[in-house]
Amino acid sequence: NILRFVLHRYERATLGVLLGLLVAAPAGLYPFREGVKPQIGDVIKGETLTTQVLVDDVKPKDWQQRTFTPGAGQIGGSFGLVLIGLGATLTIDWVGRRKR
Repeated sequence: NILRFVLHRYERATLGVLLGLLVAAPAGLYPFREGVKPQIGDVIKGETLTTQVLVDDVKPKDWQQRTFTPGAGQIGGSFGLVLIGLGATLTIDWVGRRKR
């Protein structure tokens, strides 16, 4: 296992890189964006949507984007998932240590 070898040989540097990845990952998500379903009269790819059929044919990847601020529930849910992940990691570590 490459990660085990690198962690054993270069522990501090490897942990620094892994921590950097964890800290930097949310930066790729900000600003938070979501697709806005088009409406009649919107211009998508240079074409004005004049009928509902044209609106329905627009693929979600072509929808316009808008930024949004996450609500308290979303932020709380995110922290909850982090705590669940931490708990799972600590449990796996605890079970692994008991078997030794």
